[in-house]
Amino acid sequence: MSIAHEHRRISIIPAAFGGSLAVAAAGVVAAVAGASTVGSLITVALVVGLVSVLLPDWRAWLAATVTGALTFVLTVDENGWPYLAFVALAAALGRAQRWMSQPADQSVL
Repeated sequence: MSIAHEHRRISIIPAAFGGSLAVAAAGVVAAVAGASTVGSLITVALVVGLVSVLLPDWRAWLAATVTGALTFVLTVDENGWPYLAFVALAAALGRAQRWMSQPADQSVL
């Protein structure tokens, strides 16, 4: 059974909080470790993509994505706004992978 169907009854608020906490922790760890802007970007984008695959609800996914974007912007020394396209791409790819792994509706076929 896939991840998409195992956790249909997860509450949205704890899932959003957990995903956001994971993304924020990864961003802070990258900043504390002295990673460059690109290193922090890669760390946050990878965690946002992974969390996007695992979160069952789109609201929790959106909360984790926004948290990742804000964490990245607040922890880099230079202007981080142009780099947010990569965080958004990672989130969209993670969500698309989750969408593609769901079985097709039988009424469509």
